[in-house]
Amino acid sequence: MSQSNRELNQGINMEKANTTSQLRYHAGLDQQEKLSSPSLADVLWRKESTQEALEDVLRILQALNIEMNGEIPSESSNREQHFSRALIYAVSETIRLVRHSANEAPNDALRNDLDKSARRIEMAWSAVLAGDIDNLKNHITEEEAAHEG
Repeated sequence: MSQSNRELNQGINMEKANTTSQLRYHAGLDQQEKLSSPSLADVLWRKESTQEALEDVLRILQALNIEMNGEIPSESSNREQHFSRALIYAVSETIRLVRHSANEAPNDALRNDLDKSARRIEMAWSAVLAGDIDNLKNHITEEEAAHEG
């Protein structure tokens, strides 16, 4: 890396490799990673309940939110973070997998449940990118309530 690139990258955060690996696991892109919950890609493929895996994806996105945006993101002024291509692809692929499963769902109830799961991941990811949302679960709950009412 040239001196000017090193200077440009000083003070710019990138996510932890472990966070990326965990999200890649849920997207079905990293078979080496093992977590306590099943991967979202795996339960979608086996057509099993996605609740535990979805909660784990949201937990990892909350951890990423703190890693990238500080302990209290709404109070952080640093907005110069960079996300790795591997992380961005993992989140994108996770959302794509859930959307694809929703489109292939055999009934409306499952389709609606999977659509809601995809929206939750999208809301959490958007909040991480925005960098000023402290609690992703609360944010998702508030957003869902606003759209239902």
